[in-house]
Amino acid sequence: MWKELIEMKYSLELKTRKELKRESLIKFEEEFYNNYEKPDDDKIVGCIELRHTLTAELQIIGGNIGYRVLQGERQKGYATQMLKLVLEKAKQYGLKEVMLTSSIENRASISTILRCGGVLEREEPFTYANEKYYKFWICI
Repeated sequence: MWKELIEMKYSLELKTRKELKRESLIKFEEEFYNNYEKPDDDKIVGCIELRHTLTAELQIIGGNIGYRVLQGERQKGYATQMLKLVLEKAKQYGLKEVMLTSSIENRASISTILRCGGVLEREEPFTYANEKYYKFWICI
């Protein structure tokens, strides 16, 4: 159902399948980006990023995985599918657990993380840049 995973260096934008194939030749070690396309369509519905190592800032906010689904494609199960696939990739890279954060206002992301096995680090949210966030861990 999903197009093959594509390793890329640059943040992803809406691109045609031909452009993605050209860029899929770019690989690097620190991060893994994936674009996901609708079956039978060139339209990208979202992207997800796996960070193998965490900087000091990513240990506070962001974590190992960040993702987004385009506004018109939300509530269709893409985020859950993307997260499940990148968790498999994280396991292949030898990660035992991954950290994710979500704004307390982003109920859809919180639900996705919980559906994929996320466990709250603590019930009380933390504040970063005047916004409240939850930190989750998923054991792989």
